[in-house]
Order: sequence, then structure tokens, then C-alpha cells
Amino acid sequence: MNPDDAYATLAAMHRGLDEQQSALVTARLVLLLADALGDADRLAALAAEARAIFDTPGNATDGERRGA
Repeated sequence: MNPDDAYATLAAMHRGLDEQQSALVTARLVLLLADALGDADRLAALAAEARAIFDTPGNATDGERRGA
């Protein structure tokens, strides 16, 4: 998957939505992706990786990406 295309798809998904709608559509997408993944262990590992950015002192916060 081309990262630029993925970003464009995600940006388009949020276009025209208010903050609450955007949060809801993101939550729905996460649930749909989890279902498509179909692997509870892999989902748990990915969830832990995503959360780790906030659980470790010194990691990026406020929208910064790790490694950016």
C-alpha cells in the first residue's frame, strides 16, 4: 500500500465532519479493521504498540509521531 494513498483515503474519510463525527468514524474504522484482521493476538500486539507512545516517558505526545 502506498502511504500517500492511505493518508489521502483517511483524510477524505474525515473531510466535512465535525470533531465528534470524526472520532466516531475513526472508532468505526478501527472496529472494521479489527474484524478484517481476524487475529486477536495480532490485534492485541498492535493495540499495545499504538498505546505505547503515551505509556513511555519521553515518547511523542500531542499528535507527534514516534520517529518523525
